[in-house]
Amino acid sequence: MAAQDEMPLDTGITGSTPSNPRRNPTEILSSPEVQRLMLAIAERPHTRAEVEAAIAGRFFDVDDMVAVGLLREEKGRLWIDFNLLRVDDQKRILAATESIGSKAVEAPQRRRHPDKLFIAILWRLSHRSVAHRSDRRTTRTETFVS
Repeated sequence: MAAQDEMPLDTGITGSTPSNPRRNPTEILSSPEVQRLMLAIAERPHTRAEVEAAIAGRFFDVDDMVAVGLLREEKGRLWIDFNLLRVDDQKRILAATESIGSKAVEAPQRRRHPDKLFIAILWRLSHRSVAHRSDRRTTRTETFVS
């Protein structure tokens, strides 16, 4: 498979998926071109016309992408509507959680509640920018930290 044809995203859906492909985000994201479009939208919001032109001739339309939670429309622009974690983001989270683990173990010894420490660290992670580029594969996840 040529590098251009590789799927740039690894996707996962929690729960059941609809049989109607127009209402199934996995089906909508099943081509490398659509996945690259989503990455482009993550970098900069697109107009409806830009997205319609990019998906012309496909089995779904912009309204389907909004209905399944892939996009949201605000002030005439389309934005991604799911968490997108790039490899660099995942490495930052891993580094932070390794530190959290050791702090959580030490917390009872300092009489600090470990859940409060964990919540505080999650809050800090959720308020950091995740718009970093990476030349490696990108992962989409349905897990929200906010």
